[in-house]
Amino acid sequence: MAYSHSQLETYANCPYKYNLQYIDRLRTGRKSIEAFMGTMVHDALEKLYRDLRMSCLPELQELEEYYIGRWDDSIGDGIFVVRNEYGPQDYRQTGLRCIGDYYRRYHPFEAGVPVWLEKRVNIPIRDEEGKSISFAGILDRLDSLEEGRYEIHDYKTSGTLPSQWELERDRQLSLYQLAVEAAYPDAREVELVWHYLVFDRELRLRRERE
Repeated sequence: MAYSHSQLETYANCPYKYNLQYIDRLRTGRKSIEAFMGTMVHDALEKLYRDLRMSCLPELQELEEYYIGRWDDSIGDGIFVVRNEYGPQDYRQTGLRCIGDYYRRYHPFEAGVPVWLEKRVNIPIRDEEGKSISFAGILDRLDSLEEGRYEIHDYKTSGTLPSQWELERDRQLSLYQLAVEAAYPDAREVELVWHYLVFDRELRLRRERE
């Protein structure tokens, strides 16, 4: 079994749920509207950077139309809404706003060179006895800057903004940093960057090797 950050979070919150989901491998076939919106926004931002790799900067309207098309084609009965005061159209519009805010903030997207996009990474972890533990994850985006500097970018569509204390306790991007340092020996400086898209906020953190 290859462990992941989400598996650790599931176990910490509810070991029984972990057992059902990862040991018994029970699947409901359903997805929350929040998770669905997050997937659609991720898809649109991945398209943006893949187009940039091909020297093509899409207009915001093109990106919005892509998002709307993906949403309309993918939504179905398997998507459920928990909060009765909001409907699917409210979440659809929130995702659209997230994409617009992000596009206007970072246009024309020249800060770094995206070397990884939605890449599955293997993370080198060993236990106290030196035995290898298989850890894996999917990194949203890795940018290469000058002089061995890298930035790990993670897109969040959560409706809550973390405190600095919560950010410093985050495990996910710290694990990804280990994967980046293993893949690129020239990485002398790695910065972790969270994009909390609902709030149009960017949060940054640097981790010491220890």
